[in-house]
Amino acid sequence: MTATDLPVMLDVSRLVVDFYRAQPELSMLDGRIYTILPAQPTWPAMRCTRWGGYPAINRPLLLDASWAQVDIWGEQAGKFAVAELANVARALITYRLVAQTNKLGVSAVGFGMMHDAPDQTYHPARPHYRFDINVFIKAPRRSVPTSSRHKIERVVP
Repeated sequence: MTATDLPVMLDVSRLVVDFYRAQPELSMLDGRIYTILPAQPTWPAMRCTRWGGYPAINRPLLLDASWAQVDIWGEQAGKFAVAELANVARALITYRLVAQTNKLGVSAVGFGMMHDAPDQTYHPARPHYRFDINVFIKAPRRSVPTSSRHKIERVVP
């Protein structure tokens, strides 16, 4: 197996989840910060999911302007605690994400809407806030493993 040095985009969901897990202000979540919510989660919990974006510089592909959604759920009687967690999470993105992940290629962040959206999946509805973030990531050069097993053959007519 050999490795090729390429500018490859990072997964914004994984990057944000790793960033949040490292923040002491979110320690009350005990690591319950996910990209996919478990089937039987313990509350409170947080999730980050990429839902869109566009290549801001795409010839060559160097800058990804990704859109992600951050969801926060809490205990049944904890609407205001969930709102506070959402506000803290937005502040952490605002003031720390670029500084702490710049070496990974994060160059800027922006925000979309924040929603108070009780989760009707549960009865009674579970307190739930969500907000959108726009994260600009420059593709860092990194080694990408290659294998002859996955070699693409050129077909000549």
